Amino acid sequence: MYHVVIHIRPSKSWPLDIASKHNIPIVVLDCIPFGERGVEALIEMDADEETLPKVVRSLREHPDIVSLQVADNPEGTLLATVVAKSWMAGSAILKSGCFLRGARTLDKGRTEWWLVAKDEASLRQLVGELESEGCQVEIRSKLEVKEPFALTKRQERVVTKAMELGYYDFPRRITAKELAKRLSIAPSTLSEILQRSERKLVDFYLMNRL
Repeated sequence: MYHVVIHIRPSKSWPLDIASKHNIPIVVLDCIPFGERGVEALIEMDADEETLPKVVRSLREHPDIVSLQVADNPEGTLLATVVAKSWMAGSAILKSGCFLRGARTLDKGRTEWWLVAKDEASLRQLVGELESEGCQVEIRSKLEVKEPFALTKRQERVVTKAMELGYYDFPRRITAKELAKRLSIAPSTLSEILQRSERKLVDFYLMNRL
């Protein structure tokens, strides 16, 4: 099993359409198949009070989006379930046998996906599917996960959220205190979880490098 980060430059993508129009990143928290080429996705976006209604309107008006359900969020983050009849990148991931852990839009028409691939064949199939649809694909990292050293579910959830919100970006897009608040845990607990998780990931890297 592999944890993989890939960058995709798709020929068409409703998340990129919305993100570029309003200059805000979109984070895909989860998705499941819908029809032959569509998906139902849980997305999150940070936007101010003035921008949020515009984003919702753009989502509702996008030709690829079938339905939209928006959840109330007092922190100003848009949390919504989107059903899209066409999303080539998302459907390719689902067809390949890989599993989506999270995704976000980047600049220059790119998206970043965090995946779990059960084996090399699944990853090759995914890359082939994407390239056959006209996407540019770059594998940014691939880490083999051996079960005795795997992250716990809690560690994986915290590290994934930290990645999504830019805790590991340079410069950081969120502080440890803010991240702890988003996760509803104490800063000291967050620090302990991240340190243990990062130690495991470093061990993975060194073991596979030797």
